[in-house]
Amino acid sequence: MHKFLLNSFAVLVSSALLAACGGGGGGGSSDNPDPTPDPTPTPTPTPDPTPTPTPTPSEDSDLTLKSGNTFADTAIDSAVNTLPCFKGSSTAYTDAELKAKCGLTTYQIMVEAYRNGGDAKGYGVGWGPSRHKGTIGGITESLDYIKALGVNSIWITPIFYTSDSGDEATKKTNASGYFATQQINTSTLDIDPKFGGGTRGTENASLRNLVKTAHDNGMYVFLDGVLGHAKSDFASNGVTAPVKSSSCRTKDGSKETAKGYTCFDWAQTNTRTYFGALLQTAIRDYGIDGWRLDQAYQVGPDGLLLMKKAVKQQSGSFTGSPDGTLGFTVGEVWSGEDDIESNIFANNALDSAFNFPLRYAIVQTIASQENLKESWAKGMPASRIQTYGYWSMSKYKGSNAMPDAFTDNHDLVRFGDLIQRGGYAKDGTNEEAVQNSGYVNRHKLAFALLADYSGPITIFYNQEVGDQVPGFAAKVSNCGTGTKWCDDHVSRTDGIYDESSLTAGQKEIRDYAASVLKLRAETPAMYMGQRWYVIKDDAIYGELKYNKAEDSKVLLIANLGTEKKVIAVDQSFSTKVCGLTGGSSCDSADYQFTGMLDSDSSKVLSSSSKLTLEPLSSVFLKVE
Repeated sequence: MHKFLLNSFAVLVSSALLAACGGGGGGGSSDNPDPTPDPTPTPTPTPDPTPTPTPTPSEDSDLTLKSGNTFADTAIDSAVNTLPCFKGSSTAYTDAELKAKCGLTTYQIMVEAYRNGGDAKGYGVGWGPSRHKGTIGGITESLDYIKALGVNSIWITPIFYTSDSGDEATKKTNASGYFATQQINTSTLDIDPKFGGGTRGTENASLRNLVKTAHDNGMYVFLDGVLGHAKSDFASNGVTAPVKSSSCRTKDGSKETAKGYTCFDWAQTNTRTYFGALLQTAIRDYGIDGWRLDQAYQVGPDGLLLMKKAVKQQSGSFTGSPDGTLGFTVGEVWSGEDDIESNIFANNALDSAFNFPLRYAIVQTIASQENLKESWAKGMPASRIQTYGYWSMSKYKGSNAMPDAFTDNHDLVRFGDLIQRGGYAKDGTNEEAVQNSGYVNRHKLAFALLADYSGPITIFYNQEVGDQVPGFAAKVSNCGTGTKWCDDHVSRTDGIYDESSLTAGQKEIRDYAASVLKLRAETPAMYMGQRWYVIKDDAIYGELKYNKAEDSKVLLIANLGTEKKVIAVDQSFSTKVCGLTGGSSCDSADYQFTGMLDSDSSKVLSSSSKLTLEPLSSVFLKVE
């Protein structure tokens, strides 16, 4: 480690308020060495947890948008619209930085599972159904495919050195990267040679090439850091090692004894110095653009705030391009809004946190959650997205909170398998699954909801082709034994990166995903706009988005039901839209709402024209 970097960060550490936050909990990691049969957490109870079946209106029934039956949850909307990516401004960021961070569309890749690029052999073992041959070079070779999807950043799972020691289960966990043995040494990052790039402790050619190629293609690169636990004690190896603790911090700030792994004491300066130097080294030596922090609650809000400052200090001023200056930080707190608020947003500890409550609201509405025991696990009305998903966001008080929306990741069951678990499509091969129009359309609905979200979003690799695991629709009771996979690792499939190999159904999902992500990138109201919930209905979901700076207005209407529905609009709705979006002479306003995607260009909603929505479909409408 270069001496100036440690000295610079030591000044930052010593100037911070070193509140006691070390030790305690963390219990099972996201990559539990001893997978349990039920890793899916129960969502925070909501104001209305009682499900109601989605009604199926008759073909000739109309839903008329008018001032008396729309804009029903103004309290929730008003609170959410104070968050930076909804408000469109923040004193904590420059305008360019806020626009870039709110507009992030990130593609998450599980390195060990994705693709072998010939720069190393890969692990060959691991949790989940992939061949576990993935390397950093394999990701680089896939960037053209990834960029064509319409994403502007990639997040790769941990790539730091992990020793080979341990039994069969431990060796599988080693491959995940989430239980490292060392992360930095005297010169630079300590990257695992199994992921490519040469000898430990030297400049890693694979990572350098990935970052450069991504930047040349206009994409940011985020690494994944595990700062609260490790496989074992970190050897000094030329730098001051973090201080070991017998327990990890939990989400509520209490302590939980470590079992089979090592925790770190975040009350200690050496721990903060080591990990601050880690985050800065990756930016200094490789030009990465930010960090995702695993189980961020183990660090605690004070330590996280210090890490964000370290990232910002090393990144410098944002230039407006992917070149190592964005300094984005996002943390994982797999829990409800209270724990996310207390660990991440209450003191603006990080830029972002993954929006688990909204994720559960989406899957409970158009697929199912992993655990079907709760009464709200599936079949929830369209309003669930508002009454739980956005309601939870109204609880965030941090002035800089920009939650990251998603539906899939490496710890969760793939969306396709959840559609099948909910009973909406039969289990089978990928080819068989995408022959079901409901399966395809539910994926498209998920992409529509994500694309219209104000703030960063994350897409899990293969999600864009409706990937799923044959034979895994039902929850496995004795997972982790033999070839039986568990909910918390079954999504780790081999990467799909050759467009020419896609079936018609897979291509339909991918083409739609690319089209709505492109629309998102071109439409400021979608990624950084105020939002109003405009249709309170069991089958129809609607939201109005508005970006004042760009005078960008979008109306999203989605039919989450299983029957066709006809939508009409009254002039009074235009009056309301006009008033909210800064119009004049609103009493006489009579807007026309026109389809924005090429496939929807003929769709028009106005006071003289009704809109027909097929089952499980959506439309983005330009307001003019």
